[in-house]
This record gives sequence, C-alpha cells and structure tokens, in this order.
Amino acid sequence: MADEDPLCAHEVLIEFARRGGNVDALIPKDEARRIPQLLDPKHAKQFAAFSDPSPKLAIDAGGRSGKTTGSIRWLMEGALEALRSMNPFIGLTRAEAKLLAWDEIKAVNDQFNLGFEFNEADLIARAPNGAKVWVTGADQQKHIRKMRGHKYRRIVLEESGVQGRHLKELVEDVLEPRTADLNGQICLLGTPNAARAGFFFDACHGVNGVRGYSHHHWTLFDNPYLPHARAWVEKNLFGDRGWTDEHATYQREYLGRWVRDDSAMVYDYREDRNTYAVLPEVSDGWRSVLGIDFGWRAASAFHVWGWHPTQPALHELYAMKRPKMTVTAIMKQVEKLHETYGFKAIVGDPGGLGVTIIEELNERWRKELKGIEIEPAQKTAKKDHIVLFNDDLRAGKVKVRPQSPLVDEWILLQWDESGDDEDARFENHSCDAALYSWRRAQHYRHKPKIEQPAKGTAAWERQHEREITKKLEQKHRPKGSTTVWETTDPLSKR
Repeated sequence: MADEDPLCAHEVLIEFARRGGNVDALIPKDEARRIPQLLDPKHAKQFAAFSDPSPKLAIDAGGRSGKTTGSIRWLMEGALEALRSMNPFIGLTRAEAKLLAWDEIKAVNDQFNLGFEFNEADLIARAPNGAKVWVTGADQQKHIRKMRGHKYRRIVLEESGVQGRHLKELVEDVLEPRTADLNGQICLLGTPNAARAGFFFDACHGVNGVRGYSHHHWTLFDNPYLPHARAWVEKNLFGDRGWTDEHATYQREYLGRWVRDDSAMVYDYREDRNTYAVLPEVSDGWRSVLGIDFGWRAASAFHVWGWHPTQPALHELYAMKRPKMTVTAIMKQVEKLHETYGFKAIVGDPGGLGVTIIEELNERWRKELKGIEIEPAQKTAKKDHIVLFNDDLRAGKVKVRPQSPLVDEWILLQWDESGDDEDARFENHSCDAALYSWRRAQHYRHKPKIEQPAKGTAAWERQHEREITKKLEQKHRPKGSTTVWETTDPLSKR
C-alpha cells in the first residue's frame, strides 16, 4: 500500500463511502490518536465522569464546579471521533444554551486548533470531518421536532433539574432511539432542584422506572481551577449572608445535593390533595373564568377555572400553553373556549405588550365575545396573593387534573435565593394564568348546606320553637324600631 498512488486510495474511500460502506473501519487506528486530549485530567472527578463509556450519564454537580465546561469538551471530542455525526448541547432555552456554550465552543476550538467552522445563525459548529456540534433549546415543541432524523454520537442536556415533564419524552422517545447507529451517549447535567423530583432526579437515583444511568457527582471544591472557593464561601455565604453548612440553598446550588426544601417552593401543591380524576356530577350551572399569560418565544398559557354553588372547591376545566401564537390565533382560542364554557370574566397579563394585545383583542372581537371584554390582570402584590392561593391549596379548595401543564410547573417552580421572586430558570406561564383567573373566581362564596333535623326529633322541636319566636317578634315589633319589642305577654315570648 505504501507504494500505491495516495490519490487512487482516496478515490477508493470515496467510492466505498458512496456505496454505503463503513469508512471509519478503513481509517487506520493511528488516526484516532491524532485527536487531541480535550478532557482535562487535572479535574479528576470531571475527567472520570466524561471518560465513562456508559450510554447514559447523569451528573448532578454544584454551580461553578466545571460540569458545563467539561460537557462541551466531551461533545467536541465526540464530534471529532464520529464522522458526520450530530452532537447537540441542549439548554433550557436556545438563548440560554447559546449563552452557556457557544463562546466556550469557540474557545476550545482556538485553544486546540481544531478547525471547526461556525454558523452563527443556526448555532452549529462544523468539524473538519463533517460532524456537527449544535447548540439549541428544548423549551418548544418545534425544537424537539427538529431533533428527529439525526444520528447522535453525544448529547448534553443542560439544566436537567429545571426541565419539565417533557424531558422524559424528549430523552426516551426522541433522542435515545437515535443514538443506536453510532453507539451514542446521553448526558443529563444540572443542579438539583428544591422539589427533589422530576426526570433528572429519577435518573440520578434510579427510581420511578428510570434506570441505566451512570451517576456522577462533585462540588465546586473539586474544581482545581477554583483554589479560593472555600475562602469565598466562608466570606460571602457563611459570613455576609449568615448561612451554615446546613442551609438548603447552599447544599443544592454549591454542593449539588438533593435537599427537599418546602419553603423554597412557590406553590404548596400535593397530588393527593389537589387533583381530581372526574369532575363532580352536578346540575347545570358551572361558572367559569379564563386567565391568559401572553407570550411569544415563551409560551402563551390559557387556564380555565370552574366553580359551582354546590361545590366548595375550584376545579380546573381546561389548561393549555403554546409558543409563538399570533393575536389572531390567541383570539380564536379564546372564542372557542368562550363558546364551550361561557366565561363570567376573562383576564390577561398586561405586562410587556400585554396591554396592547388586550386592547387589540377587545377592539376586534368584542362582538364575538358577546359583550365580555378581556380585563388586565391584577399583578400587584403578587407574592401576597400566592400566599392566599396556597391557603386554598392546603385547604383542598383547588383541584386540577394530574396531567395538567399547571402541575408540571407547580412541582418545580421555586423561589430565587432572595426568596422574594420566582427563580427565572423555571417556567411559570401556566402558574401566572391560573393565578390571574383564581383572583377573579368566586368559589369562596360557597356556603355548606346545613342539614335540617328530622321532623319530630328534639332538635326539630327546638328549631321550630325558634322560628315561631322569630316570627312573633317580627309581627309585634313597632314600625321603625330596630330592637325587639319587649312585652309581658307570655304568648309573645313563646
């Protein structure tokens, strides 16, 4: 072979590839050793995790521990090893994934002179062998649909602890089957959430039917490039903030430990207390109100609450959220729901362009809504109203369907470190739509039916006597008097 024309050999490879042959098998094994060592052995735990050949990895590490940097190098290494493969970095949103990974991919490329070419519009870095590292988000169904049809060598799902119920569908139904061609690997990566729940929690612990993940864990103190980490924690967290080793946020965000913290959860939802399978059978007369949280890149959410004079609890009648809905699409959805439920009121989020959208909807569809106008939702004292809403949740006065998109958000949404605002990493579109409409619902007017005593019983005799006395007092009361007229007539007192 050494004396043969190299151009002829190259043409043979091209023809072999055209006919569907495995070109990788024809490349000498020395070629694989030419790929530079991208993983960093100085970071021992990171190196061990990303050197793990298991097809499924679950890494729950604290912030600033180096998990994202390691995952990017792992992805790029996978691209260099597998010709024409796809290697996605999937963040909570496309914008957030770009912020986390795009510049780091360029930095690694420059550091090792890897020869990647960068498509800024599609956020795709193409390796010299035709493989791609793709930066994208998993917050929208259209992004998930785009992930079908590829052959994956390595996949990173960042912020897995924040991802909602769709993460399970994305991994098991879309991504995992498409790793078979290249013996690919999936890596779930993230910081533990306060709910101690979700697909990422299940993968890390091998529970709820989610098995087969090789689990790795480390903290910021294991990062050799943060030698001052302990001193920083002592001053800023333990000193300035007054935290201790046992502080739940410190345990989660810095040590990467799964610590349940009910005080960190925004909504006090419990499945056994706040869900229903079948709507109560009652006579006609359900009242309803619609709440809308407007969005574009973030989803627009619709939530319908219903109440009935005979029922003490507010019941979810309908819930849905969808991204990139135009004004016309939103109004058609509202009109359709109004025909079904006949709303007493419709409230919408006035934030951002919400006021403009509400005015436009009212102007164009006043006739279709039969006199009802969309009201701007009351957003003042939001945290105070969440406290009141939680009172209804604890009392069992709010019931939703178990598969509701509202439940997906309730079980994960937590407060930020200040405890005053919702953590921006978590979705709250359905939560807000439900909160707006809850403030306009009137389920609190329900009065429990008082059971009347059976006729002829002692209780019935006492009640009958009180009723006769009340009628006699009203009959003999002087006109204009606001007090009971006293009399010595014994009959009037009976």
